[in-house]
Amino acid sequence: MVYIEHNGNNEMFNRNTLGVDSLKTITNSNKNCVSVYRLGDTAKDLTFCVQNCKLYRIAIVKDNKTIGSADKDYIQYATYSQSYPVDYSLNERLNGTAVTAYSVSTDYQSNATSVNFTALPNNQSASGEGVILKTSGKFGENHPIFTTDVNTNPERLTSNALVGTGDEATEFEKAKKDGYQNYILTTRYFHLDKDENQTGEVIDGNQQCFYKWVKGNVKRNFAYLQLKNPSNANAAKTVIYLDWFGDTTGIHGMTAPSQVTSGKTYYTLDGRKVTSPTQKGIYIINGKKIIIK
Repeated sequence: MVYIEHNGNNEMFNRNTLGVDSLKTITNSNKNCVSVYRLGDTAKDLTFCVQNCKLYRIAIVKDNKTIGSADKDYIQYATYSQSYPVDYSLNERLNGTAVTAYSVSTDYQSNATSVNFTALPNNQSASGEGVILKTSGKFGENHPIFTTDVNTNPERLTSNALVGTGDEATEFEKAKKDGYQNYILTTRYFHLDKDENQTGEVIDGNQQCFYKWVKGNVKRNFAYLQLKNPSNANAAKTVIYLDWFGDTTGIHGMTAPSQVTSGKTYYTLDGRKVTSPTQKGIYIINGKKIIIK
């Protein structure tokens, strides 16, 4: 698709190409018009007849990404990666809804309780960069993925724990890295025994977290989190909670509860047995109360 920002109307700005669909025209925050076109299978270019009209920007969209879920309000974020540079800053200007991309710092102490999110410079990502996306719009909507201008080539981040999968799915075995643990963003999980084998059925939880990746593949154009293993093997994390503190303009960080380990039995205060807690709260283990934040 092609997004064109201009200050004309239908008489000043006319499409002059066969095989091109005119999808919509909106007025953006700059009080300019943004016209959206889709090239058909036979259309190789896009031409216009312009009279007394200024063209401010022409942007190309090759992909769309759904962020969050319309049906499950606890699913609010998405991971993403693309094989070409992406300009997320154009979403608000050309589509009316802001999309912000964040990286996760690799400056992570394995026994710490949090990692830091950082908004990407200029809200642009380099080719292959893994990111986590947040939107100001409605959850579950598709958002256009804009390529950067031809002369803009964002640099690859030197400190980003999110690994992009690119245009092909990433296999579990090939993603392994000595001294590191991989995590995937999901709501679905299952419990592990001390040998990291699945016990019980897959559970569709009500909290979007980074769960330890132990089998299966990660889809194309997604990203997974790769963190250093704790120096203390007993502190190996199986789940990392996203903790946004109700903030609507930025992401502060996420809690990585070191108490959540494989092969241990937890009890809630009302006596229910829990293998691996996925919710914040007070639990009892070995007769002692612990707080998972």
